[in-house]
Amino acid sequence: MNKKCRIKPEDLKNLFHTDGPEGCIASDRIMVEGRKVGYMYREYADRKEDSGWRFTAGDENEEYMSNAENAGVYTLNAVANIDMDIIPFLNSPVGSGFFRDENGKLVKDDFNIIARQEIDEILYEYKIENSEDYENRDPEELAEIYENIKTVQENHDLSDDDVEELLKSIFSDYDES
Repeated sequence: MNKKCRIKPEDLKNLFHTDGPEGCIASDRIMVEGRKVGYMYREYADRKEDSGWRFTAGDENEEYMSNAENAGVYTLNAVANIDMDIIPFLNSPVGSGFFRDENGKLVKDDFNIIARQEIDEILYEYKIENSEDYENRDPEELAEIYENIKTVQENHDLSDDDVEELLKSIFSDYDES
């Protein structure tokens, strides 16, 4: 499927380049429809040419995001050509996230995306499919899961409340599926 991007390749300006990888993933709401970035976060890269940056308009629902055809791989410069507001944040480390506030400014999100991914991987390893499944685990297995989550908590300097919020976020995703 050929997508018609908002900005033609020949019209791209040189707004951002880095010595590192410049690939990223952006939703069609940004790159095809021309919407501003509403949420951006940086995770561990999937490939050597991947910067780890992910961009959404912020109003995409679960169904939209689960369809791979609604996003594409672009350069950071291409996304910056749609929304220059992202440029000051592009050198932020893995685990960083930013959202557009009620005043239209991109601000730091304190939500730790990497810790969430690591906890999600632990739950996946134990084949936990939803919050009820988690709550009904045998106490011994639950203690083992808890110890693994506690390690993530310590590695990322998270409070108990932070971990509870991450678990709620993960289980809300699971329970919607």
